[in-house]
Amino acid sequence: MREFSEIDAIALYDDQVAAHKPAWGPKVFIFMPKAGDAVFPSDWSAGVTYLLLRSEHGVPRSRGQGHEHPDETSFVLYAGGEMLALDAGYIDFNLHDKVNQGRNHKVVRVDGQGPPLLTLLGQPVDGGKDAYIENPFASEWMDYAEVRAAHQGVSARRRVMFPGKQYFLVADHLEDDQTHTYEWHLHGSSGGDTSARATWPAGSAQGPNCWPNCPSGAGQTFSEVDTLHPFAYLQELTHTALRVQQQGKEARFLALKGWRLGPG
Repeated sequence: MREFSEIDAIALYDDQVAAHKPAWGPKVFIFMPKAGDAVFPSDWSAGVTYLLLRSEHGVPRSRGQGHEHPDETSFVLYAGGEMLALDAGYIDFNLHDKVNQGRNHKVVRVDGQGPPLLTLLGQPVDGGKDAYIENPFASEWMDYAEVRAAHQGVSARRRVMFPGKQYFLVADHLEDDQTHTYEWHLHGSSGGDTSARATWPAGSAQGPNCWPNCPSGAGQTFSEVDTLHPFAYLQELTHTALRVQQQGKEARFLALKGWRLGPG
């Protein structure tokens, strides 16, 4: 977890401060509704499993300006010493348009569009729309939170559950009074330049080593696309994103994201 955090960099502001395990617990669920984040860690150990859920509104979102990504409801998942659900990351400001679109994040797009990204003279000036983390629940055996969002006139709610501190259930519900094509995205550590720890068969959400086990719903179609992510400045790595499409006035998606994976 430490290699993907800024804890040590922040501590450098005071050379008398060292990063250390928090004293509070055992409920380690971190709920920050005003900041727009919720963090679901399994524990405070070096072998932690955690999911970061995004849902900014107000100042945390609007002050991002040209660096802001429209990623309301998106998440990252870290387990087994590596990122399994990847974030689009940051290559370089001059290359921001390669990774700052809705298609680059784990959001449900509506008619091919994610949350809006406003531009002026070709440069981004504001990203996304306000979203809200709500209804948290934490216990020794399960953590839970919801994100309420809306874009393209469609209301969206993403529910995240962490039962047994081992698996993540992510349930999405989108609805409008008009018919749309809803497109669910998962950017995983599979294919391209990744370690392929989280793999799935082409065009399917089922398999012995499948990592989204079950996006589910009637009339859904599955496909894959290779896209970019960096883990360092000016780095352009590739990974495979799974896409699930469904048409209608309403769409529901349910995914099980487990970190106890088989070989591969």
